[in-house]
Amino acid sequence: MISWIKLDVNILDDAKIKIIRSHPDGNAIVVLWVGLLCLAMKSSRPGIIEISDGLPYTVDDLSNLFNIEKKTCELGLALFKKYQMIDLFDGSAIEIINFSKHQSIEELERKRELTRARVSRYREKLKCNALLTQDSRDVTLTDKIRQDKIRQDKIRQDKIRQDKIRQDKIREESIGTPTDKKSKIKTSIPENFQISDRVRKWAAGKNQNHLEEHLESFKLKCKSKDYKYIDWDAAFMNAIRDNWAKVDNSSTRASPPPLVISCPKCGSRIIRSDLVGKGCVNCEYGKPAEI
Repeated sequence: MISWIKLDVNILDDAKIKIIRSHPDGNAIVVLWVGLLCLAMKSSRPGIIEISDGLPYTVDDLSNLFNIEKKTCELGLALFKKYQMIDLFDGSAIEIINFSKHQSIEELERKRELTRARVSRYREKLKCNALLTQDSRDVTLTDKIRQDKIRQDKIRQDKIRQDKIRQDKIREESIGTPTDKKSKIKTSIPENFQISDRVRKWAAGKNQNHLEEHLESFKLKCKSKDYKYIDWDAAFMNAIRDNWAKVDNSSTRASPPPLVISCPKCGSRIIRSDLVGKGCVNCEYGKPAEI
């Protein structure tokens, strides 16, 4: 038995439902309608409102079952009949019109039958597998293990290849130089590692200063962490870019303020660059005193 019904989310916007709700106890009548749909799905004959085969529900039964007044149930059934939502079956049994169509009963039965057939085929397959010899099972298991190993090896190789492509791309984008193809062995930092011309040229183009401070921090960190790289210049440039040394890379120092001088005669305060010759630009007095 199906334990659910299909109910349109726009049921309250349906014209018939709106008209029914406008009547006295209209909301209770809508509850009655939903209850009838549930009973129709529970029935051994979907769509027919009956307690059992040949025993239909009466108005009193529906009133007691849904806790709705008898007169409201009578009004609701009359409205349902008027709007062609129900019909009488076998004289007294209530039938929901087009119930099987709206609830897709035939489709549900078809799916149920397909499920039963699929389960039956699966069980037959299990029985056949149980009859296989131990040798056959061993061969099947060996094939499966071999296929799993081939698949895992392919996944691992693809991952290694993708990681290499991604690392090369990141290195080329961050440094702007092609990857060195000659050496593929990672080594510890050389004892005599210094700032190369390649690094200086790159730093100048990136406006990176304090290279000596960066070098000291880089060498200490690489030795303490035992970092290993293939291209140490590239690793150093990455460290400068990421500012391992935590240095302030501010561009330039502020220009010193201009020297202000005063004239001992007129007291004018003037900038040195405003002087003409050696006298005050305002009173032409001789050389003023500097402050």
